[in-house]
Amino acid sequence: MKNIVQSKRYTKVLISGVALLVLLALSACKSIKPPDSLVNDTDIKLESGSKKLDPYLGFNKAYTLAAASAADRTLDASLRQADLLAEGMALVKANCSSYFTRLGNDGQHLGFVRKETSLLGAATAAVMGLYDATTKVLSATASAFGFTTASMDNFSDTYLFSPDIKSVQELVMSALDAKQVEGSGLVDQVQQHRKTLTYTEANQFLLEMESTCQPHGIRSLINQAVNTQRAVPAYLVASAPASSSSSAMGSSRSQAIKLENK
Repeated sequence: MKNIVQSKRYTKVLISGVALLVLLALSACKSIKPPDSLVNDTDIKLESGSKKLDPYLGFNKAYTLAAASAADRTLDASLRQADLLAEGMALVKANCSSYFTRLGNDGQHLGFVRKETSLLGAATAAVMGLYDATTKVLSATASAFGFTTASMDNFSDTYLFSPDIKSVQELVMSALDAKQVEGSGLVDQVQQHRKTLTYTEANQFLLEMESTCQPHGIRSLINQAVNTQRAVPAYLVASAPASSSSSAMGSSRSQAIKLENK
């Protein structure tokens, strides 16, 4: 009887330790927050006071000039909107790349904690066995550790998208590359005075592009990759040049095979 009481005490201590470990691990995961939208990003200002290497610096300068001529329909104003679009596309890709860097770091951290939790569960069962724990106690302990690791897996599937984060990143960046080709063509037309571009049109293009690196956009690309082995957003099929679209689809198809085989 004394052994059973001791076993229960040890079990409570170990389970409490696991729960604390899991909470600390999940609270350390900052990657669940996707890149800030250009509409809500507080780092975007009319003038940047930063004097260091800053991906926002070029965009903020272009944004200042473009916003000042938002209501104009002159050639100079159109050129400023083209500069805003070019800088904005580069910023969207930089933010997305940083997002996946955080996902990769947190995925590695979470994977380590999951393995440690499984090891601790096995050690707990072994200790309880030495103290002749009852079947009910062993079952409760196994359920607790099973729920813990299942919760980690659920977190990973929901916020990390795939165990192979690098493949997901390549899939998303491929779609962004294809969208940037379309945007660069638009910038070239404006610079060659063959097309005008408004402030609203430039902003709408950037919002559409950045949606690819938002959770719903990433999940959509993954679903397309798995279901059809095609991961090019619908707007690219209609608007991108045939050569660039085909190239993007070919690259995405290779990523689809990677994801499907996971």
